[in-house]
Amino acid sequence: MRQATVNNRENEHIKNHMTRRSFVKLSALAGGTAMLVGLSACGGQPSSTGPSSQAASSTSSSANSRSGSGIIASRQVPSGCLPIDVGAVVDNVCTALAVYEAVQKNKPLVENSVTVTGECFPKQANLMVRVGTPLKYIIDYLGGVPEDAAKVISGGPMMGKAVANLDAATLKGTGGLLFLTREQTKRMPESSCIRCGKCSEACPMGLEPFLLRRLYKAGDMDALEANAAQDCIMCGCCLYSCPAGIPLLDIVSQARGQVMGIMRARAKK
Repeated sequence: MRQATVNNRENEHIKNHMTRRSFVKLSALAGGTAMLVGLSACGGQPSSTGPSSQAASSTSSSANSRSGSGIIASRQVPSGCLPIDVGAVVDNVCTALAVYEAVQKNKPLVENSVTVTGECFPKQANLMVRVGTPLKYIIDYLGGVPEDAAKVISGGPMMGKAVANLDAATLKGTGGLLFLTREQTKRMPESSCIRCGKCSEACPMGLEPFLLRRLYKAGDMDALEANAAQDCIMCGCCLYSCPAGIPLLDIVSQARGQVMGIMRARAKK
């Protein structure tokens, strides 16, 4: 009971300092202007809120941060902008903890939690792993790769990327390893679009993937930009929800890359 009381006091101490110190730091970044600081209830790894964020961070957290700023403070983030541009910062709990440890304990981000799971993986676990640990070390620690595993995904089932080499190391954003069987990796046969609109309903950014697909096939880059193809966060919701099995994620991500390339080239002029 005494240990539980001590832990509760420490957690309260951490929460108070995180709130105060984070607000001071963020206010300083804004030139002394007070900003909304929000914590996302969803999971995730420490992410960056600046323009130099890595692609994984900007895609995985942008939908949550944009929707969070809209729900909490009624501040809509314009296309091509970040929440900080409207005076809001929405971070996940792991980022808040990393900020606390950096400010209070002078501790850099050297470890993060990694979930190892999959229906074919017998020894599923949540591990605290040092950044830079080879994936092979983690898998061997839990008994090795199952015989019926056909693919290893770094991340989750929606936004994770296939791992080509298990000698690759963990990064600050590595949140999980997912093992899939050959049956689970099969895509359904593609058929014609039936204009059901399920992809639009599923899109967290409010895009119309069926329309972006049509514009991309037509090569209309101006219309793609006008319809905010650059705002796609590549979450895969459109692909998952499509009853026709159309690879909307692949098509829209290609369109997004080309549109963003045009926008960057325009900005340099």
